[in-house]
Amino acid sequence: MNLNRDPDDPEKEGGTVTVGTEYQVTVTDVLKGDVKQDEIFVSVQGGSYQNQKAPLKSTLEKGKTYLFFLFVAAQGPPHYYDGTQPNIFEISKDKVELVTNVEQYRQTFQDVNLSKTAFYSNLKQAIQSTEQ
Repeated sequence: MNLNRDPDDPEKEGGTVTVGTEYQVTVTDVLKGDVKQDEIFVSVQGGSYQNQKAPLKSTLEKGKTYLFFLFVAAQGPPHYYDGTQPNIFEISKDKVELVTNVEQYRQTFQDVNLSKTAFYSNLKQAIQSTEQ
């Protein structure tokens, strides 16, 4: 898909192409923000579109659980995008792992083995500090 949107009509593509991939995601919990939908569309940078290709920044797999840090896309909800990197983490049994195809981020986070409990505790504390 083309992530670039027409500023006058965000439902339409903008003039230049910014290649992206859109995933349909089921929402099970919202830690911060105002997401009303049970399913949202998450666009990540990279993929292929109209004979143009760009490296996919994150690859999601069906059936896995993820934590996203997202921005509302120009089209509005239920469309969201990965405005900053890294922003997607896989949540499994009791660990949290960064989901990225970008080597520099993978290297930075390779030794971080936070438990899910510690990750959520740190995250909630960070969210609360921004709300004060």
